[in-house]
Formats: sequence, C-alpha cells, structure tokens
Amino acid sequence: MTRKQFLVLQQVESEDPGIFGECLERSGLEVLFIRIQEQDEVPESARDLCGALILGGPMNVEEAGRLFYLEEEMKLIRDCRKRKVPVLGICLGAQLLAAACGARVFAGPAREIGWYPVELSPDSRRDPLFAGFPERLTVFQWHGQTFERPRGAVRLAGSALYENQAFRLGAELWGLQFHLEITAVHVKNWLMLNDSALRELPGIDPRAVLDGIPKHEQNCREKAVLLFERFLDLVRSRLV
Repeated sequence: MTRKQFLVLQQVESEDPGIFGECLERSGLEVLFIRIQEQDEVPESARDLCGALILGGPMNVEEAGRLFYLEEEMKLIRDCRKRKVPVLGICLGAQLLAAACGARVFAGPAREIGWYPVELSPDSRRDPLFAGFPERLTVFQWHGQTFERPRGAVRLAGSALYENQAFRLGAELWGLQFHLEITAVHVKNWLMLNDSALRELPGIDPRAVLDGIPKHEQNCREKAVLLFERFLDLVRSRLV
C-alpha cells in the first residue's frame, strides 16, 4: 500500500511554508512539495494525500481563467473535501478554498499590509485549531482580496475591515486570510521585493511594519506552532 503524503502547494518562491515547514520537518509525515513557480503539476486527485497546506501568492482567484493551475488547485480542494482530507489554506489558499466551495472572492475595501489585530469569534473557542487562543491577536497581513464564507462554514475570526479572517468548513477544511507562518525574514523579504509598489500605496508604512517585528513575531510564532501542530495531529489521527 502506498504511503499517503502531506501536500505543500507553494505558489511563488517568496511564500514558502515558513514556521509550518519547521513543524513538518519534525512531523514524521512524508511531504510532497508542489512548487507552481517551477511548473510542478497539481495532483489530479487527493487519493494519495493525508493532508494539504495551500500557501499564498500575489495572484487572485479571478485570474483562474488565465492561470490554469488555480482552477486545478480548486479541483483538488474539492476532491480533498469529498475524501475528507484535511486542508489548511493561507491567504490566497484560503480564497481558493472559499471559491472552490462555492463562495464569492472579491476585492476588499482596502489593502492590509503589516500587523493588524483580529478578533476571534465565540465559535473559535470550540474549534480544534483555535481553542484556547486569546480573543484578540495581532497578526501579519498582506492582501487586498477577501471572501464570503462558503455555505455551512463557521466564522472563526474577523477584523474591523474584514468580516472573514478565518473559517472552518466541516471537520477538515480551514481558511486563514492572515499569515501565521511568516518569520522576520519573510517580512523583510516581502517589503524589499515590493518596495516600489508600496511607495504608491496610501496608508502603508514599511518602517512601521519592520518596527512591528520585535513586538509581534514571537507571539505569532507560538500561535503558529500551536495551530499547525494541532492540524498535523488531526492529519496523523486519520492515518491510524
């Protein structure tokens, strides 16, 4: 019998699994990396998968007609849901998850780039990943798109600008708009790669984003490890 693999679907080189990748290295799971930027093919089926992490990227769901792999990713998400394979989507990954399950993805009221507070919902207290988290978290954001929740999804977090920052659908699918997986290296790299574009965005202060690293990085790391280890525990429990 073929050993099932944990899929990491990486859209672009700069958005790797970060802290989640560190957790995977010590998980004992066999990890399958699909790197879209290297023209790796998205699996047609979730049959051989035990779980999946779908990462973010600068593209939008509405570009699926041009970027064919986005539609392939959504097909895979639907197959994961059908087969009850746990999936965690981050940023674009959460938007793809929402769209794959019938929800609308659209441009939000303003771009969020930097450190922002999110409020956890009462339902988060009973969630397998978020239980025990504080009611308010400061997390790293880098997005301008947002989503409606799929039918039947449970809202887990929101913010002043965005009602839906995290959700769970069923017992296997989670979408997080924010980036718990990032490290200081990611923040600095993303700011450097987008330096010219950020200068043209009102209300975005790269220096303030950098200054937020020592204030928020360690707490985010602790929450990232706790959340993703819980997700991996769920994955491993399905292998027994």
